[in-house]
Amino acid sequence: MDTVQAPASFFITLIAIVLSTALVVISRMLLFEKAGRSNVSAFIPFLNLYVMLGLAGMKRIWTLLYFVTLINIYLTLKAMMPLLMPDEVGPDRLNLISFFIPFLHPRSINGLFIGYWILNGSYLLLYIRMHIRLAAKFGKSRLFGWGMALLEPVFYPILAFGKAEWNNTK
Repeated sequence: MDTVQAPASFFITLIAIVLSTALVVISRMLLFEKAGRSNVSAFIPFLNLYVMLGLAGMKRIWTLLYFVTLINIYLTLKAMMPLLMPDEVGPDRLNLISFFIPFLHPRSINGLFIGYWILNGSYLLLYIRMHIRLAAKFGKSRLFGWGMALLEPVFYPILAFGKAEWNNTK
């Protein structure tokens, strides 16, 4: 890759990420308006998840699982740092890394390791379930809910700018 193209591709990618994020936030704002909620909560990171869980008819206490996932991501990145600096990798560091990265070390499968992956997997399942229930409240199918969870920049605008209406009885 030419050295001139590398910064250009970086900025194009950055612009695409910013535009798709803006599209999702604006779409969430419109969805919250359709559901009769304050559209300002679409801009506040943890509050929008809290409101979406409420719209989906789920317990809002599940928002705490999101914080556990953020802590796990931080600990994973912290544990991977010695891989980038191999001079500092010792047996204790290798055990810590194997806790977060599957099958890196023969003794990596233990109760804590499994619990870590269950927590992260349960958040993903919760996120998908929330979107399936949210799609149902707008009269859309389960498959549309999967699309909302996995392809937000595509499915959120379809729901927000389309003719779908909020139905809280489902």
